[in-house]
Amino acid sequence: MAADGEKLTSEIEADLDLSELRYSMVWEDGEILSEGLAIQPTDTVLSITSAGDNVLRLLLDEPKKIYAVDFSATQNAVLQLKIAVIKELTREEAIKVLGFSGTPQERRDLYAKLQTLPQEVKELLKEAHVDIEGGLAPSGKLERFLSRIARDCYSTLVGRELVEKYISAGTPESRHAALRTWPSEAVFSKSWDILGELGKTGRHSSQFKYVGLGPDEYGRHCASRMQKLLHREASFCRPNHYLSNYLLGTDPTHGVVPGGKLSIDHFLPAYLTTEHYDKLRGLVDRITVVTGSIESILSEDFTFQKANLSDIFEYMSDDACQALLKQMARRCTPGGRMAFWNLFIDRHPPPAGKRDCDGMTDKYFELLGGLSAELQCRDRFPMYQDFFVCECRKTLEAEQ
Repeated sequence: MAADGEKLTSEIEADLDLSELRYSMVWEDGEILSEGLAIQPTDTVLSITSAGDNVLRLLLDEPKKIYAVDFSATQNAVLQLKIAVIKELTREEAIKVLGFSGTPQERRDLYAKLQTLPQEVKELLKEAHVDIEGGLAPSGKLERFLSRIARDCYSTLVGRELVEKYISAGTPESRHAALRTWPSEAVFSKSWDILGELGKTGRHSSQFKYVGLGPDEYGRHCASRMQKLLHREASFCRPNHYLSNYLLGTDPTHGVVPGGKLSIDHFLPAYLTTEHYDKLRGLVDRITVVTGSIESILSEDFTFQKANLSDIFEYMSDDACQALLKQMARRCTPGGRMAFWNLFIDRHPPPAGKRDCDGMTDKYFELLGGLSAELQCRDRFPMYQDFFVCECRKTLEAEQ
């Protein structure tokens, strides 16, 4: 464990190919994240960048500042592209250039119009083989695997018409009725195969270091969670762009089809909706993009009130978790919050009044168990095992 004052380093950063585009979209529910963090106008927010969607979703809550942090310059480049698009293009143009609709020629022409996107960012996207003409949305490594599930499981085994009927159903009863017509066992088996392959070739071995699961078990668990999602979302019967993109793929040619039951709005993340897009144009200058690990920025002299940590603890040892939380306790204002997901590993501070558990300290952060459980039940894409919101009790510096 790092000693007090020692600069922390990321355990996984050196193992990954940081030139690769791992994600072109974010699959962690931005709405429950927003509700859990309860951002205020005076807040400084720390957020893992990933593909930037949840940075933009949290920006809609109008914090004072957001630091978007990722050790992958390529992932940060995706967010920088989205920021430039929001600054310069109309919503209809943004939907095209980001790969949710339009033609390759339209996307090429719109990309060429961008004046505020630095040349070095364009070079990073080129080196990562981001296919602007083919569409940014399906370009990530994860999205390519998920598009295979959409094609081989749902389009092939279920059929587009039945999938559209399920997504567009207006009542829980009609959605459950549509789901009963699907060949569930065949879909589960095929998705298990593809997700197992994702575990073998789509994720680096270092991402399994502390999990204790092999790739095949990874595939089975993820396929099982997605089957449960389909039944749960049938009962909610609510708009869910995560589900639409999962079932039909992120390729712009797979989404809206002439004569179909779906509109482009079924596929769009929050920042591209009519309600939110124009508002973001006046807010994006509040984002500061930082290339480096979360550990490195916590070594700087600044404070924050809210933090989105994605699933960062999945890739850390117990000692590294303890050290990171201790460093966060130096920087987080008392009453501040952090939120994060667990995919397979079980790490979280305990609720108030409970003993320390799972290798994570309860001295400075308290698990908001009731709120976490409530929000997890509303997660629109629960590929993850858990969602947690924790509150900072006091800063480490207050003790010294």
